[in-house]
Amino acid sequence: MRPTDSQLCGANSPVWVPMSRRLTDSLVIRPAQLHGGVFRTYADHRMAHAGVILGAAVPGVQIEDIATTAKTFPGFETVWSGLFR
Repeated sequence: MRPTDSQLCGANSPVWVPMSRRLTDSLVIRPAQLHGGVFRTYADHRMAHAGVILGAAVPGVQIEDIATTAKTFPGFETVWSGLFR
């Protein structure tokens, strides 16, 4: 059986459980105060793309493995960094 996307991104991990609730077809996340730090991608290009969007609004966010975006957007690092020069 193939794991679900929520399992792949760690939605069942102890980090997420206190601030999330799983529904039959979705995940409800209660927001917390946003701050800089390392955004873990778990080698998932979707998580990396989500992290850079968050980093555009929150100072100090660092993406753990931005190179994983090459799976769906080769050259993404160069394009994205060029937008903020």
